[in-house]
Amino acid sequence: MSKVKVLFFAADPTSLSADRRRLQLDEEVRQIRKRVDAAVFGNMLDFDWRLATRTRDLQEKLEDARPRIVHFSGHGGSQGLVLTAADGRTPRPVGTEVLRELFEKDAGGIRVVVLTACHSRAQAQAICEVVGCAIGTRDVISDDASITFNAKFYSAIATGRSVQDAFERARVALRLEHPAEGEILELLHREDVDPGKIVLVSRFRRYARIAAKAAAPLVLTGALAAAVIDSPVSSPVEPVLAGALRLADCTSEGTPRPAAHRPLAAAFTEPESPSDAATALARAFSFCGAGNHDSAVAYFQRAADEGEPEAMSYLAIAYLSGEGTQRDRVRGMHWLSQAAKKRRDPSGMNALGLVYENDERMHARYYWARHWYTEAAELGHAEAMRNLARHYRTGLGVERNDSMALEWYRNAVRAGSVDALAEIGGMYEQGLDGGRDAGEAIRWYRQAAAAGSPLGMYAMGRVYQDAVGVPRDYEQARAWFVEGACAGSASAMYELGVMHERGLGVKADTDQAIEWFRRAAEAGSAQAATNLTRLKPRGVRTVITLLGRPKPGLAAGCTASHG
Repeated sequence: MSKVKVLFFAADPTSLSADRRRLQLDEEVRQIRKRVDAAVFGNMLDFDWRLATRTRDLQEKLEDARPRIVHFSGHGGSQGLVLTAADGRTPRPVGTEVLRELFEKDAGGIRVVVLTACHSRAQAQAICEVVGCAIGTRDVISDDASITFNAKFYSAIATGRSVQDAFERARVALRLEHPAEGEILELLHREDVDPGKIVLVSRFRRYARIAAKAAAPLVLTGALAAAVIDSPVSSPVEPVLAGALRLADCTSEGTPRPAAHRPLAAAFTEPESPSDAATALARAFSFCGAGNHDSAVAYFQRAADEGEPEAMSYLAIAYLSGEGTQRDRVRGMHWLSQAAKKRRDPSGMNALGLVYENDERMHARYYWARHWYTEAAELGHAEAMRNLARHYRTGLGVERNDSMALEWYRNAVRAGSVDALAEIGGMYEQGLDGGRDAGEAIRWYRQAAAAGSPLGMYAMGRVYQDAVGVPRDYEQARAWFVEGACAGSASAMYELGVMHERGLGVKADTDQAIEWFRRAAEAGSAQAATNLTRLKPRGVRTVITLLGRPKPGLAAGCTASHG
């Protein structure tokens, strides 16, 4: 359960210039903390903040801290990185060769060095040759752009992303908010190092799907999937409650295993008692990874009883899904609530909102859903912001308000949600302030698709399929649907099935239609399951079984391009 140490150096010597604007170092720290705290495994990053770094601090901390990530935020230039002299005021440049020698002595377990100082590419290149991977800047970078990049980079690292993936996501955020500076940062690496394989929270990577689902513990199937997730212009449909969470997702082979649904007391007997919550949680993850969910739940229970918030979240998943123990909604709600309150966990708060929203027995359910969404949104949780936007957009328990919906979608974009870009496009397509604007809708859809949003890719396919502001073009529609399908969009898979069944832009092919409907059903589309049953009646039981499974990897066929 060791955490990933991030040694964060920053310096802004007061005597650099009387008229120079001071760096917003406190704001940078606040934004990084906010985004990391909202991430799936935010508690796995341990930041050591050094906001007035003197030259001696650099060497001493590298020797003592044993960091995995080293970061410098501040001023830079041809003379190197600018630190502060012993007097706390005078700038002291540290040249490229000195930096190289410093890291040669104390590289240790450092996996990546991030330099968000101006003109720091030369220093990054020199350090890269020692450490293996570094990020630097080609030009001057503004304070605001640096904050945007750093906040997104570390939030991505904290969700189990590789350094390569985190860098690319942070650069997309930079392009969205500061287009003129979108290409300034560069990821450098030695030939023998692949940043796509550097995953700093790799021990927990296999659990990322579970924790992500903890923020949205309901499967959105059938009409809801079309209305809320993959079709930003459809009419709203009340969500339905389904058993979506599965501790089986964390088996080492990635394949679900059946769980024995028996009471917790009878599930596991272990003579040795863990000494503390951290040990119990580590053992729970170990059992979970081995597919022994009964034993995992027993240890999650022990850790939760000791006050461990992460264990509370996983225990809630177990009770709500019935994996490793009997399904118990009351206990599930109790532990979700405890987890959210214990450390003001935004993912848990968002999950509570979703559970309240979907419980038809709950009095004032939309009120309490919005209450928890708002709590999570104030802590920077992008999905909670999207949920608030959806409430205002569709009038769920509140008067419909397009302006409020748009504001929350924009907040979600700033918080890192690429799907929110497509949802903004949906508002323009459906009609905002009394008028529809297909051109503006397409602009937002393209941004979403370019940023990697499956929803944006699906929306672009629908634009060409339905001739929304452009001539109908089934070839373009199919290419976008394939991209969306490869990115995981059940609706895009479904539309590909329809195109093959009806011969829209392709030769009619029932076998191809069945294959795409099968993939869509596996991804959770009830409509695709219905079509699959119609085309292949003997597959009814198989289709029903598929609806309860986690999304599998896609088979071959994800090769089309929209150009």
